[in-house]
Amino acid sequence: MRGRASCRTMPVLRIFATIALAAIVTMLRPPSASAAERLVYDSVDASSGLSGHYAQSATDGDLSTSWSACGDGQWLEFDLGKAETITGVKIAFAHPRTRRYRFRIQVTSDVTRMTWTTALIARSTNAAGRQLFVFPAHQAGRYVRIVGYGNSSPTAGCLISLAEVAPLGSPNFSANFETRSAAQFSGLECATPSRQFRVVKNHVRGGHYAARFEERPGDLWAGNGTVRCLAVQGQTNESQGDNYYYAISIFFPRPITPNLLWETHARSSIYSLSDPLSVAPNAIGATGTSYSALANALSYRLNAGQAIWSGTTWTGWSDSELMPIVSPIPIGVWIDIVVHVRFSFDNTGMVEVWERTLGHRWPVRPQVRRRGVPTMQYVPGGLDPGVPTARLSDSLYDSIGLYKGSDLASQSDVVYIDSYGIYNRLASAERR
Repeated sequence: MRGRASCRTMPVLRIFATIALAAIVTMLRPPSASAAERLVYDSVDASSGLSGHYAQSATDGDLSTSWSACGDGQWLEFDLGKAETITGVKIAFAHPRTRRYRFRIQVTSDVTRMTWTTALIARSTNAAGRQLFVFPAHQAGRYVRIVGYGNSSPTAGCLISLAEVAPLGSPNFSANFETRSAAQFSGLECATPSRQFRVVKNHVRGGHYAARFEERPGDLWAGNGTVRCLAVQGQTNESQGDNYYYAISIFFPRPITPNLLWETHARSSIYSLSDPLSVAPNAIGATGTSYSALANALSYRLNAGQAIWSGTTWTGWSDSELMPIVSPIPIGVWIDIVVHVRFSFDNTGMVEVWERTLGHRWPVRPQVRRRGVPTMQYVPGGLDPGVPTARLSDSLYDSIGLYKGSDLASQSDVVYIDSYGIYNRLASAERR
C-alpha cells in the first residue's frame, strides 16, 4: 500500500460525463469478448485505502470485502508481469444497489507508470455481481489501472469501492493498430516519428487500420545513431524455456533495400558490450548482397549461443546463420509469416518459420526449421577483463518496422504492417 485516506465528501468531476461521451463516440466498434480469459497477474497495488479496505481485498474472491478509497483519482493497479493483450475488465462493486461508480480504465507498458493510455471511461450499473466492461479496441500492456471518480451516493460520494476485479484478455502480447496509434507498444524508435510512422486506412490486411513505417537516408535515431523506425514493446520478456509462435503480416508497396523487419532483442547487459554483440538473437529481414542493393529475399537470421572471444575482442556468436524464407520478395501483396521459437541458451532451442501470401494456404511444412540450436545469447565471464562474470540475456523484448542500421541507404524504404501477435499454439497464430 502507498498510504491511507479518510472518507469525506469531495467534489466529483462535473465534466466527467462529457469526457466519457467524447471518448466513446471516437472509439471503434467493440471486439468480441467471447475469447477473453482472466489474466494472471504478478501483483496488485493501490494509491491508498481506507482502514481494512486494502488492494488485496479486491482480488480475494470474497464479494463481502473490498478495496475502498476516497477522492477523485484514487486507483487500483495490476502488474501482469509482461505485456499482454487486454480486452476488458470484470468488476464487482461494493453496495451496487445504492451507488453508481464513475471510473476509467488505463493501460501501459511504461515501467515508470508515468504515461497511460485510457482504454475505457465508464459508469457502473446498479446490478449486483460482476459487471463486464469491454474495451472498444483491444489494448496491450503490462499494467492495468482502474481510476475512480466517486459515485452517486449523497452521503459517501467520494468513494470508489471495488469488491472484486479481474483483467481480461489473452495471455500474450498482440497489436493490430485499431487504436489508430502506436499505443499498444512501449514506444517508437524513429528519427522523426511524425513522418516515419503513420496509422493508415489504405493497404490494410484486416480490420480498418495498418501501420506504415518509412526510413530515408539520414534518418538516424537519436538513441544510437542508426537508421531505423521501429515500434518497440519492451515488456514481452521472453525467457529461457518459453515456447512461442509469432505472427506478423507485412506488405511491401515496392522493392526495398536490406532491413530487419522483426526481432527479439537482448537487454543492455548484452548489446552494450561491443558492436558485434549488439545484434538480436532472432530476426526476420529483407536481405541482399549489400546495403545499397535491393533485397532479393526474406530471411530468418539467427545470432545466438555463446559470444566468441578472439583474445582481444568479441567477434560474434557461436550459432550465426541466415536462412532464406522466400525469394524473390513478393511485392504488392500481403505476406503472412509465423515464427516458432523455443527459447534456450543451449542446444535445446528450436526455430521454425511458415510463410504464405494472401489468398494461399499455409504450407504443411515450415520453409525454415532448425532444431537443436540455441536461441538466446550469453557472454562467458573471465575472457574479457570488462566481463569478469557471465552475462545472460535473461529476458528479451520485441520490435517491428524497419531497421537499416548503417547509414548507407540508397533510397527511401516503406513497409506496412497490419498485425503482430505472440501465441502459444501454431493454430492460433495461423488464424489470428
